[in-house]
Amino acid sequence: MKSKLVHLCAGVLFAAILGLYWQCRNYDFINYDDGDYVYKNEFITNGLTTAGIKWAFDGSSAELTANWHPLTFLSLMTDVQLFGVSPGPIHLHNVLLHGIDSVLLFFFLMQLLSAAGVVPAKDATKPGFITACFLAALFWAVHPLRVESVAWISSRKDVLCILFFLTGLLCHLQALRKESQTGFLGLSGLCFAFAFMSKPTAVIYPVVALALEFLVARRVTWKKNELLIYLMVVFMGVTFFVQNKAAATTTGIPFPLRIENCIGSIGQYAMQTVWPKAMAVFYHYEVPIPFSKTVPGGIFILILLVFTVCKGWPVLKDVRSGRGVGSENTVLLLLFAIVWFLVTLGPVIGLIQVGMAACADRYTYLSGIAFSIAAAIGLHKLFGLRLKILTGLCVAAAIGLLSLKTMKQCKVWSDSLSVWKNAVAVSPENPIANFNAGFFLLEQGNYAEAFPYALAGAEHQLLHTQVLRMDKNWNDKAVENLGLVFVILAGEPVTRTNGLIRVNTNNILPYEVKPEDPLRFEKILAQGLTAFNRGLSAVAEQKFVLAGQIRPEDPYLWRFLGYLYLREERESEALLAFQRAAAIKSDRNLESRIRKLKKIVGPL
Repeated sequence: MKSKLVHLCAGVLFAAILGLYWQCRNYDFINYDDGDYVYKNEFITNGLTTAGIKWAFDGSSAELTANWHPLTFLSLMTDVQLFGVSPGPIHLHNVLLHGIDSVLLFFFLMQLLSAAGVVPAKDATKPGFITACFLAALFWAVHPLRVESVAWISSRKDVLCILFFLTGLLCHLQALRKESQTGFLGLSGLCFAFAFMSKPTAVIYPVVALALEFLVARRVTWKKNELLIYLMVVFMGVTFFVQNKAAATTTGIPFPLRIENCIGSIGQYAMQTVWPKAMAVFYHYEVPIPFSKTVPGGIFILILLVFTVCKGWPVLKDVRSGRGVGSENTVLLLLFAIVWFLVTLGPVIGLIQVGMAACADRYTYLSGIAFSIAAAIGLHKLFGLRLKILTGLCVAAAIGLLSLKTMKQCKVWSDSLSVWKNAVAVSPENPIANFNAGFFLLEQGNYAEAFPYALAGAEHQLLHTQVLRMDKNWNDKAVENLGLVFVILAGEPVTRTNGLIRVNTNNILPYEVKPEDPLRFEKILAQGLTAFNRGLSAVAEQKFVLAGQIRPEDPYLWRFLGYLYLREERESEALLAFQRAAAIKSDRNLESRIRKLKKIVGPL
């Protein structure tokens, strides 16, 4: 009976994933990392070759993606070898891996609750327990927060890493429960290595394994974890070396702001787990961090802290007295879930900032399992109170709603323009979203729709330069982005080296824009922005004024002229420029800036 039900649940789980994500077979590549990972990377597009395998393992690949994950690249090479450079089969490979991950989580939850003593041995074969673990795994599998990891080809590293991560923990559990441990411990170490070579976030695997041993055996031994700890030290060294070599870490963001963002990110992950909404491919730093994120984050952290101190600490003090039964085991398992959540978020929470994302949905692919562990405990307890029908109906309704949201969110990932328009709709002040939407439209030759996105991206990137106090790195990036816009507008070829865009911005200012050029306004404004970023105020003002003569109704022109005057401490002229921009198209930030300037300048 148990075997049939377990197999049925695993089959339903896998089928549910296929049903939700089958639409991905028709989706395109995204112009954000997918080029580096697949279609603009000659090592991948050539399929499985000796040169490609060497490139994946020797560290050269890390210069492109700022991470060393050779197995991820090998899996993508295999896709191309079998199916060519076609996004459909690669998407479906992601879907299949997510289906396998979901089934592995189902098995892991059953083994975990049983090994932790939360479920008596006689109840471990009962339908209620199996159903509780199935629903908890299904909750994780169909949740909208999983969409980014599944529907984005560049997130192959997520779905591949978890496959090895969960397989390794299942082996580790077997080692803890059997006398003959060597083989399973060796498999656990091998899976750890494979998980790390899929995504460096897996470097925290030994910490989770140590917590797992304490949960099951009420002790931690060096012998069982020696291999994992040695590997972790080596892998941490690899990670720091690779990211420093690729200059991936961002030190310009003030540390107090990073702390505040960590709290806000935890709040966002917790809220979106309960009520997923406003999801996007890229969340930029918002300064100040909204209270709508920091308050829930602070409350959630406080709840975890209160539980740990009031419930967990007394149990930990008494743990030496024996294995414990009932509520003691439940408390320890919930503590394990807390450790899982915090430890797996550790590498991506932003204390050591890598890149410019404030947070990301894909970061919950591993950490979100903590909520499934808690859900499995809660569902098992509710089923034990003879509330099976009511609980089942409520959970089914919740999973149904989540599935509908997932199907809707999945459609966002159909192509680049859909992804970036959604990101701009979620956060209009997002510079990365605006720039990438503009780039996609520029490459399609749709200049009329593209340029407003490019200008919005430039404006918000410049504002972020000031707010985040990242003048050099972030300003250089702004120049590079504006340079790319100009190069595309000017019809000049874009140079790529190993998938990386190379733009010679020195050619922008000397470029002579002809009077009959249909893109004269756009090119002159791009020249003005480039001069502005380089601190050439006189040249920038000349270009802005000239652009204003061509198209005086453009709001972005007057915004940038206002920023220029502010930098030159010409507040009265800045106020007039901002007021003219607001008369054409206003927003919250512009109105706030006008109010502040009026206090300084007084009546004009």
